[in-house]
Formats: sequence, structure tokens, C-alpha cells
Amino acid sequence: ADPVGLEVMRTLKQALDPKGILNPGKVL
Repeated sequence: ADPVGLEVMRTLKQALDPKGILNPGKVL
């Protein structure tokens, strides 16, 4: 896996989906 890519995904997910409602079962 790419740690930088994962960090970017995590940041984007927080920005787009702060409450985790889009993918509640998936932790990025």
C-alpha cells in the first residue's frame, strides 16, 4: 500500500464525509 495515498484518501474522506455516512463500514 502507499502510505501517502492512504493519508490523502483519509484527508479527502474527512473533508467530504466528516461523519462517515458514505461508507460507515469502511475505514480508510
